[in-house]
Amino acid sequence: MVHPGGIIGRMPSAALCVDHPTVSEAHALVSLRGRELYLLALRGRLEVDGRPVPHVRITPGLQVRLAPGIEIAVRDLCLPDSLLAIEGVGSRPVPLTHSVYTLCQGPPIELQPGFRPDGDGWIWMADGIRAQLRGESPRPLRQGDRLHLPTGTLVVRELQLCDGGTSPTRDSGRRGPALRVVSRHETLHIHREDGVFFAIGGIPARIVSELSEYGVPVRWTMVADRIWPDVAEESTLRANWDRHVKRLRRKLRAAGLRDDLVRADGRGNVELFLMPGDELLDQG
Repeated sequence: MVHPGGIIGRMPSAALCVDHPTVSEAHALVSLRGRELYLLALRGRLEVDGRPVPHVRITPGLQVRLAPGIEIAVRDLCLPDSLLAIEGVGSRPVPLTHSVYTLCQGPPIELQPGFRPDGDGWIWMADGIRAQLRGESPRPLRQGDRLHLPTGTLVVRELQLCDGGTSPTRDSGRRGPALRVVSRHETLHIHREDGVFFAIGGIPARIVSELSEYGVPVRWTMVADRIWPDVAEESTLRANWDRHVKRLRRKLRAAGLRDDLVRADGRGNVELFLMPGDELLDQG
């Protein structure tokens, strides 16, 4: 069984390990969007019915080709009514939609998707959700449990499925006219409610497109890996990322639009930031 946030790939720690040289280490990701699950291509290629696709909705009976002679099939699909989230990291609860997280005590406390051996604790999907703080034994996590770190306490709370991983983050305020954002993978069209229209192409548009597919805050590396799959050095990947995010923000400012459409949280995560009245249409 692969939970939301689980990786399918060649690496031994993948939620579904496919031990074959033609499969990428992190080939694809299972992503929760509202009450639906999607399979997103990461460093690998996905084919459905002989056609390459960047993502596909997961349904019973779905067959996806990862590489020549390597296919996976969906036998059953089970969605819970709610999911667990961690309160005490940032300004809002963080839904636990990845297969593994690392806790760093900071300050501030950070909850980072993926495993880091130098972390101060870890949360992972197994038979349920389990956690381990450094120097302590692993234990199951349930609603109301607390994780005590020297710099603060994290609380486990339950979110209804419609509250977690459902849509890009929306702020409670409103600054400027509402936006209609049309993502077409390689191009981005932004319509303002006062009639202003602006189009962006190339890598800046890809960044918005990839974030719109995830629908939740994710590590910047997860997005960058999909845009530059052949770049192995993280320093080079980071330089590419920073350069093109700055290009995107310059273009938005030049068009008289707010430049925080792609927003970082200061802990290595990025999100597509929509405000009340904004609309996202993914045509990628």
